[in-house]
Amino acid sequence: MHGDETPLLIESLGERRTYYGNDELPKMFHAPAPLIARRKAEMEDFFSATQSAELERVLHLMPSAFIYLDKHQSNFSAYQELESKGLLHPVHEQGRFSLKRFESTTK
Repeated sequence: MHGDETPLLIESLGERRTYYGNDELPKMFHAPAPLIARRKAEMEDFFSATQSAELERVLHLMPSAFIYLDKHQSNFSAYQELESKGLLHPVHEQGRFSLKRFESTTK
């Protein structure tokens, strides 16, 4: 399966283990507590941002990532602005859900 035939679920679950997710896993692998706290704060900033400038600031702190979005979320237009600037790239859309790819230039 590939391209438009690939269910959105496969790509989003495949990237579930990325930048920040499980609170316990980084501790199990002895990641430094300050690094865990920093990444968690960055993700909280990213998902609570309402303006594209806020999103862009946090994006540039992150490694390359896939971002799973709901078109009904209140800040979806900010993500669309980043896509129009070429910072986010569409991967797959299904109904109101969208998967975008961000390619980091710093990490």
